[in-house]
Amino acid sequence: MGKSLGTFRAIYLVALCCVGSFLFAYDTGVIGGVLTLQSFQDDFNITAANRATVASNATSLLQAGVATVIIPMYSAEMAPKEIRGKLGSMFHFFFTCGVMTSYWIDYGVSENMPATSKQWQIPIGLQLVPGGILGLGMLLTKESTRWLAKTGETDQALQSLIWVRGGEDTTAVREEFAEILAGIHEEERVTQGITWRELCLPANRFRLILAMTLQLGAQLTGNTSLAYYAPQIFKAVGAGDSSLLMSGFFGVVKVVSCLFFLLFLVERIGRRGSLLGGAFLMGTFMLIIAVLSARYPPVEGQGVTPTGAASVAMVYLEASQY
Repeated sequence: MGKSLGTFRAIYLVALCCVGSFLFAYDTGVIGGVLTLQSFQDDFNITAANRATVASNATSLLQAGVATVIIPMYSAEMAPKEIRGKLGSMFHFFFTCGVMTSYWIDYGVSENMPATSKQWQIPIGLQLVPGGILGLGMLLTKESTRWLAKTGETDQALQSLIWVRGGEDTTAVREEFAEILAGIHEEERVTQGITWRELCLPANRFRLILAMTLQLGAQLTGNTSLAYYAPQIFKAVGAGDSSLLMSGFFGVVKVVSCLFFLLFLVERIGRRGSLLGGAFLMGTFMLIIAVLSARYPPVEGQGVTPTGAASVAMVYLEASQY
């Protein structure tokens, strides 16, 4: 009973974390479509010169940073070791689900609602649903065991671990708690007296540059921009008036490809191989898009051209590799 309850509570915690990922992704994807709605432009008098400023202000929310840093950390610290990897991988999957949902909601209101204020207020207001679920759901959880132990509150840390493992103070729970304490003490020992100068040592310098380059490269792929401004990008490559519809299918591609990779590929081809292969393919598809757009630039009001359809397909293929 204790183990089953512990697994349920761990899944409950990670489910809430996934809701947080969904919320962050929904906010990421919804703003691009809302900016294309004529009702939003009329209400806020949005001109071509200041749309980018409005978008950047609307998306630079505090919850974005909190969601991407705290939620995966909390999930990793509270989930049992046996299911930690699988549950952690769901964070990105729910991110793709949130982006896809926002795109289809934008498309739905653009096609089925009159151009009034409600047309853009509904997509924005729907963020309250996952936000409310996350906020109310977290009221029933405990603080991170590792954080409590690290701040010296060992009694509360033990009670937190007992709660998330099913409410029974067993030998296994005590052993896991001892491992957590030992890990914290070892971390404090090896970092004692460490300064920023340590980053300049050759071995640490290489690790630092490698980590920064990977993160920088991930951003330079353009997928963050694709997520924020998918309708505008699809219109720029020749999707015409179907940019919101193309964005919806773009979200579907992200969900399907992410799920396929998690279920069938991640444990077979490894991490390094998938990273190198995915990076090469993304670069190839982006190069094709650039060549097509430069050679056959889209014309305003022309609709979807064969070149535009090919560019849209390349965007889909690039997203599937990310």
